[in-house]
Amino acid sequence: MKNGKVISVINQKGGVLKTTTVLHLGSALARMGKKVLLIDLDVSQANLTISTIGQLDEEGRGVLHAFFKDCTLNQVTYPTSQENLFIVPSEIKYKGRTIPLDVALASQPGSDQILKKLLKPMTSEYDFIIIDNGPTLGIATLNSLIASEYFLIPTLADYLSLVGVQKTMETIEQIRENLDHEIENLGLVLTMIDGRESIAKDSETILNNAFEGKVFNTCIQRNSKFKELAQNQTTIFDVTKNSDKGNKNYRELAEEVMNRLGMKSEIKNINKTNKMKNTEVSAGGMQ
Repeated sequence: MKNGKVISVINQKGGVLKTTTVLHLGSALARMGKKVLLIDLDVSQANLTISTIGQLDEEGRGVLHAFFKDCTLNQVTYPTSQENLFIVPSEIKYKGRTIPLDVALASQPGSDQILKKLLKPMTSEYDFIIIDNGPTLGIATLNSLIASEYFLIPTLADYLSLVGVQKTMETIEQIRENLDHEIENLGLVLTMIDGRESIAKDSETILNNAFEGKVFNTCIQRNSKFKELAQNQTTIFDVTKNSDKGNKNYRELAEEVMNRLGMKSEIKNINKTNKMKNTEVSAGGMQ
């Protein structure tokens, strides 16, 4: 029986490659043979959903339907085009209305524990469950953190992003103290790094001093190819060779994650297209 590792990818600042990191970390792990579930909790943008299975139509069911107890998470789990990789998407509207997830949760009893309860029967089905969060701290993000064993923080190498990291850490510390929930810092990863920028090295030094042993050795380099992927629902692994910096960066990050969790890392030919045969993504999800 699997004992899925639940990881929140979080930073209280936008534009730090959270969604890109969720998708590519998940994709790399799936290509290692791990069964991976992605959850799109950034319902205001649904970028993870759009980047994997495309935007749901108004009849499509996603995470909002599960939070409103219309269905289980399993009933709104969709296969992606990649073998071993699945997603619980965000829908645009719930029953014809646009409803912010925080608003949807606010009126429910035990509103910060809902995702944890929804995930409980699913952790034995997956090796990894990786949650994409919006940049604002609200009930949805609290749900993600309380449901998770680990958190991972992508951050740019600039001052404002480092401030975002500090705010995120303060939030998590409050959760540990006030809600008596243990959640482990899996690590911080610097993203959109340009090797010519001396500030990147300075930021790495600052982070290493503040979070000793928690900064990933792997940095995600700046790569214009990431901007072109969402419209075709592809990943960097589908369109580049192993030698491409983005391809290499996320493979190495996945290996580091596996090592930090004490799991055996077996990189397969990550550039082989592992499309699921005769799989169609339907608006109803997997039943």
